[in-house]
Amino acid sequence: MESTMTTEPKVTLYTFTWKISRFDIICPEKCLKFDKLSSGLFTVKGDEGTESKWSVTIRGSSENLHLFLDYKCAKNADGTDHSESVRCEFTMSIGSDEKNRIAKTTEHTFTKDAYDWGWSSFLGIKELYQKRETLLENNTLHVCVRMRIYGKHSTTVTLLVQPDETVNTLEVLSVELGELFNNKKNSDVEIMCGNETFYAHKLILSARSKVFSAMLDSHMLETVTSKIILNDIDATVFHAILSYIYTGKVDVNDTISCTELIYAAEKYDLSELKQYYFEQMCKGVTVKTIGNLAVAAEIYNSDEKTKQSIKEYCQRNIAALIKDPAIKNLMISHPKAFF
Repeated sequence: MESTMTTEPKVTLYTFTWKISRFDIICPEKCLKFDKLSSGLFTVKGDEGTESKWSVTIRGSSENLHLFLDYKCAKNADGTDHSESVRCEFTMSIGSDEKNRIAKTTEHTFTKDAYDWGWSSFLGIKELYQKRETLLENNTLHVCVRMRIYGKHSTTVTLLVQPDETVNTLEVLSVELGELFNNKKNSDVEIMCGNETFYAHKLILSARSKVFSAMLDSHMLETVTSKIILNDIDATVFHAILSYIYTGKVDVNDTISCTELIYAAEKYDLSELKQYYFEQMCKGVTVKTIGNLAVAAEIYNSDEKTKQSIKEYCQRNIAALIKDPAIKNLMISHPKAFF
């Protein structure tokens, strides 16, 4: 048995937003100075019952905006004055758009003798108007402050009981469901693929594949007879697909082409398995194999990242590709797959 002791401060998070309308009147584009503006007081309540009061001030001089967070006072839970210093990490930003706003972060210990902290040159007035579409929309200045106020420290103790062996519950589930794979006992559907018959369970097939679910929930012949006949998939390929459905594990078999496996995964709407085989093809791609990979990605709907990687590879190796007649024909028949 082990124990871990952790000491950390309590943290209060708070966000305050101040909107200043018609800021172009208060601070014109060629303004060199304007008087200090102050937001109203806002109160932050801490976990210990403390309440601290704050405000934000802004002013302009020397062609810059000055932005400060002001600490006014704090009260304890019983209403008495909070005489201790207050540690605060805060981020102040200008602009209403999260992506394009100008933001700066700092940390300070506020006391009664040092009650404000911030930036004397937060942003140039000229830059503000150069970016007015994002920073000064409708001539309104949005000032936001995100605060992280640190309170008293607390200590917690965690007891750790070390088991003899860590149990991987997902691995256990995979193994136990895998015992049902192709097990005739308690199976309720037969799948005939070539000369081989697979024994399966409708509930598992339906839960894992929307295609099987639609097939088995309908009034199709498969539902009535509890038999499914597959004529377009090799038995070895389907064995790998069915194994994945039951265990969640990928059957790596060098005798099966990834293209066949991708086709089967696409047919039964197993998107994660399909993506896995695309990744395997990408890892070992060469000038000789890029053609089949590119066409498969286009036909079987790979993700856009894979398609883009394939096209970039083709562009880098275009001189070698056009020398191969087979790949050249694929480029003609499937141009979108390559370019």
